[in-house]
Amino acid sequence: MEHTQSKQGSLTEAHIPTAVEWERVSRRFIPRLFLQRLFWALFVLALVVGAVLPIILTVGNEYFAITMSVLGVFGFLVLASVSSVTALDYRFRGFALRESDILIKKGVIFRSEYVVPFSRIQHILEESGVIDRMFSLRTLYFCTAGGQSPYNKKIVGCSSMMANTIRQFTMGQVVCIVATQFNPPNEIESQKFAI
Repeated sequence: MEHTQSKQGSLTEAHIPTAVEWERVSRRFIPRLFLQRLFWALFVLALVVGAVLPIILTVGNEYFAITMSVLGVFGFLVLASVSSVTALDYRFRGFALRESDILIKKGVIFRSEYVVPFSRIQHILEESGVIDRMFSLRTLYFCTAGGQSPYNKKIVGCSSMMANTIRQFTMGQVVCIVATQFNPPNEIESQKFAI
């Protein structure tokens, strides 16, 4: 039997990761995300109108139509950008449940991927805000050992059935890892023979 040893830092076929099959969150997350972003865009638009309105009133009526058309075009551009960013955000958001960890990806401009090992998970928080409850959506936070913030390690936009499935699978994997840590296979075999 021939044994090959790889040099430190080199990749062998065993080290090359396989392709990840990403799961998408619920499609109901698209209108929820759109409403959230539209709210903030309208808030910013109201601030801009509030800042420009005194100038319009002091200048007079001759520039009122031009200013209102500029604000209308600006509002249309804000609405179009919110729609396109929401569609792209849904496209680049996902998660993958694997044997030993969870992968989470998100981001449109600044893309991020997080790896959450099952061996580090201490508990899972489930949250749903007012807008989430309107669309029957949940957010799962994976709280890990080491005091790191759980806000990076979250899956946003899960349906309640999807959230329960992810939670049950994750907790099952965590229980298996804990069971093998406290009862290594060699000790289990030696206990069988001792009886």
